[in-house]
Amino acid sequence: MIPSYDIRGKEYLDGPAKYYVVDLGFIDSQLHKSNTNMGARIENLVYLSLLEQGYNVFVGQYEGKEIDFVATNPERTIYVQVTDHIPENSTRETDNLLHIPTGYQKIVVTNRKFDEGMIDGIPIVYITDFLKGKF
Repeated sequence: MIPSYDIRGKEYLDGPAKYYVVDLGFIDSQLHKSNTNMGARIENLVYLSLLEQGYNVFVGQYEGKEIDFVATNPERTIYVQVTDHIPENSTRETDNLLHIPTGYQKIVVTNRKFDEGMIDGIPIVYITDFLKGKF
């Protein structure tokens, strides 16, 4: 379970938390089918990777918009949005990040290698590179 954090007010929020699992196969076995929601699976992987890399992880809220992850450690803070893919000419995943006025790093993690690049100055990182710490 990870709590929500108000980026502007710098405080934890009451309300629903998000839950992630250590083994995605466990969910498949309980549902008796493979979950086809790749976005949720990738989000789960990113969460576990951030923990493994030593970050404290929260769900961010900024002016009513959700940021998938606010990850902090003593050296840095990063804001992370996660998506299966980015539709052509879409800024949906970067819009929430662009509104945050801090100088902290902002990235979007995607499951499609050909999505890599930059949108409005925000790096789009392939999930495999993210899991290797290349961001």
